[in-house]
Amino acid sequence: MPFRPATTEADLDAAVEILVDAFYDDPAWSFGFPDPAQRRAQQRWFWRECAAEAIAHSTLFLTENGASAAVWQPPGVFEGGDPDDFAAEARDVLGADADRFLRSVERFEANQPRDEQYYYLSLLGTHTSQHGHGYGLGLLAATLEIVDAAGMPAYLEASHHDNIPLYERFGFAVRGGFEMPDGGPYVATMWRDARA
Repeated sequence: MPFRPATTEADLDAAVEILVDAFYDDPAWSFGFPDPAQRRAQQRWFWRECAAEAIAHSTLFLTENGASAAVWQPPGVFEGGDPDDFAAEARDVLGADADRFLRSVERFEANQPRDEQYYYLSLLGTHTSQHGHGYGLGLLAATLEIVDAAGMPAYLEASHHDNIPLYERFGFAVRGGFEMPDGGPYVATMWRDARA
């Protein structure tokens, strides 16, 4: 799958729009952003936060055809800056929904391994107009070659259970999981051992 690292503001914008479209109906993130009328704008803010951090480490990737985006964090890098600043910004953006969103983010962070070095696949999405062509899985395979070349394991959260068998095809195995707060959906955590 032809792909490239994102390097420009336009690339960042393109990646964010792919992710907003891809995750609009995602079980976990539609729960984390419960107001359908506000969800796209709210997700646009959060995915930009995630993607901007990846672009700074040259680990935000786009397919050449603009269908799919992958947000990776390199070993030892965890998403998010100052937690107080992030919480304040979340409250400005999300209003009454901020508390549930912040508790959701805390669940993701609490279950992310902290005593191991690995590449973290934070987000992988394909624009819904391009579903069914294998672009997302092609981007996954291509970026895993970078992970393998570094001799590192990889970690992700599967927020949509239909994707678990797809990730298993690429060597990921369910390691555990957690429930979103307030009776939200279950999210599986998945691990892929380093390849020689």
